[in-house]
Amino acid sequence: AQGKGLGMSIQAMGTAKDKLSRQITAANAPIRNAQEQVVSGVRAIMIGYKNIENQEKILDSMINMYEETLRVANQTGSLGLSTNADIIKAQSDLANARANLLTLKANKEKLYRTLITMCGWSPDADVTVADIPDVSDDDINKLNPSVDINTAIGNNATLIKNRHNTSSKSSSFVDAKLYQSSQDEDILRANINELYNNIMTDKGNLAAANAGLEASKATQNALDTQKSLGMISTAQYLGGRLSVLQKQAEFESARLQLNTDYNAYMQALAGNIDIK
Repeated sequence: AQGKGLGMSIQAMGTAKDKLSRQITAANAPIRNAQEQVVSGVRAIMIGYKNIENQEKILDSMINMYEETLRVANQTGSLGLSTNADIIKAQSDLANARANLLTLKANKEKLYRTLITMCGWSPDADVTVADIPDVSDDDINKLNPSVDINTAIGNNATLIKNRHNTSSKSSSFVDAKLYQSSQDEDILRANINELYNNIMTDKGNLAAANAGLEASKATQNALDTQKSLGMISTAQYLGGRLSVLQKQAEFESARLQLNTDYNAYMQALAGNIDIK
């Protein structure tokens, strides 16, 4: 069936930071927060879905490597150049990778059905899930927890409710509510700072993972050259290739974490964060 574009991109479903400053009242806060929770849920599922897609590609490549490793182990075993333990390990690695791939595919299918249903399609619809835009340095540079906390406080349904409940009440009740609101704001401020620190850590981890990925590309080129010149065995070549694939997996994991934590920060600004 003709694939349908899912939202164009994850950005098209998001709410821009400059729109989050619009006034929210006690009356519309629950609806606004419910809307933002749906958007956040869709974002989170898209991030998870695309991450599984990337893992699937890497695992497919690893399975090809394990199949070749097993073939070489059997071949060299018949020549007395490898042990039975080598063959058993190659079989085990291949079996585990195939099992992991089946699990990934099952999880991917579940996420897909949940995602398209949340977006209004029937569970059996054929929908193309758009790629997730990377969180850019510009996106991160725009974050300022000491300023953003004001947006988060203004949009938080719990705090809005507490402020609203102080009208037409006794002075002691109002004082208690104001004190609780102050405590809650301090907790929210700490949460915002923690989320921001997570993002900065993620940024550093992603940079390191990217450096490792770039280095692995040079390693791959060297392996290809050595293999073509007969300088390394097939087993050595395959072992090096697996290390390269591991670097790709580490990069995708770091990318996923940054996307996840950035999404959490933006949802905190939209008022969707527990105060605890």
